Amino acid sequence: MSGKKLKREFSICVEEEDGWEWHVPVNLDATELKSICINWENNLQFGRIIDLDVFDNNHNRISREDLGNTGRTCIVCGDDYLTCRRIGKHSFKEIRSCFDEISREI
Repeated sequence: MSGKKLKREFSICVEEEDGWEWHVPVNLDATELKSICINWENNLQFGRIIDLDVFDNNHNRISREDLGNTGRTCIVCGDDYLTCRRIGKHSFKEIRSCFDEISREI
């Protein structure tokens, strides 16, 4: 991140059906921020169990694919995460078990 500070104007936490969301506006180019988030998701120990979405000033989501990266893999089976989620391939119990296992390793 080369010494840049993420300026936080305000933030809000909300509990959604699938967990907590933290909305934080930052003073940083959206594609640069998404690159940082992808790095965190790929390289931090807890990166497999967090989902860092980035939106630009026009509220458009910046995806991994937008930056030339592949999509995330499922923590249960390693297939495409979005496909598993869309078709409900895994039970909550299976997902939670993987989540707990990763959490214990941290």
